[in-house]
Amino acid sequence: MTGRKGGNNLEPIIIDPFKLLELTSDPSDIYTLLNEWIAWLLPQPITQGQYDTLKNTLIPGLPDYEWKLEYGEYLSNPNDVEIKEALRRKLLDLVFTLLSMPEYYLA
Repeated sequence: MTGRKGGNNLEPIIIDPFKLLELTSDPSDIYTLLNEWIAWLLPQPITQGQYDTLKNTLIPGLPDYEWKLEYGEYLSNPNDVEIKEALRRKLLDLVFTLLSMPEYYLA
């Protein structure tokens, strides 16, 4: 955490998507990853279109196996800054998209 204050003088929340990956039962499987993260963050079911949008956040227009390849590349080279940053950005985009969905706010 940084010393800066956010709105209402709250400390900013720093999300480490790699910690979320560690909690995922099979992070190399895009469907397991999506289903578990959706279950953790969304109290309401989502539509197939919303699910497809989330999947597109990780592998835009690519075949499903691309996620396994990208994640595998990271596992093979966890200290490669470019690979790690590319994966981190995709995962943060996924979290941001999930937290922006109306279902997130429907308790």
